[in-house]
Amino acid sequence: MAKQRICVTGASGKAGRSVVRDLLEHGYDVVATDVASSKVDVEHGAVRADLTDYGQAIQVLKDVDAVVHLANIPAPASTLRRSRSIRIWP
Repeated sequence: MAKQRICVTGASGKAGRSVVRDLLEHGYDVVATDVASSKVDVEHGAVRADLTDYGQAIQVLKDVDAVVHLANIPAPASTLRRSRSIRIWP
């Protein structure tokens, strides 16, 4: 039986790295992906991809059996601060 192929989004983050390591230790074929993958991550097999881009998502998810979705908005506190400073006038 072929190994299950699992895509981990947010693989460069703290939780993502841990999940990728655990899945590999348990014999899964892992597609590690992150929009913020570093050069080192990419050199070790991570895929730098923006999964909000349909074409990139299709390419990354090809032949994948399951997805562990751990991606989030980078630095959510800074995003929140910016959104508070926006005023919408009627």
